[in-house]
Amino acid sequence: MPRLPGEQLRIRRREKRIKEQAYYGIVREKKKREKEYDQKRGTASERGYDKAWSKVRKLKLRKDPLCEECLKKGRTTPAVLVHHIVEISEGGARLEMDNLMSLCRDCHERIHGRK
Repeated sequence: MPRLPGEQLRIRRREKRIKEQAYYGIVREKKKREKEYDQKRGTASERGYDKAWSKVRKLKLRKDPLCEECLKKGRTTPAVLVHHIVEISEGGARLEMDNLMSLCRDCHERIHGRK
């Protein structure tokens, strides 16, 4: 038996509401996990990104303003991030220019396996 227009409308609204509640539940959970991660991670200065790092970072970006990975592939992309070649946690020098490379966001994400 065909449904009445009002009944169909109520069903659609209910389905939409259920989908929205599920979506926002997922969003709330994601924000909660991100907040917990950030609290465990510590502040930027606690992780070594202090005034000295800021100066070295600026120097590196002035010296190498283009993404070093993109240049190897023949592309010219502005660098926006400075990456430690050998991670600090693995004994890499935090402020040594030889341990740094200028990267665009895409190359940095690729190196860290986020894309």
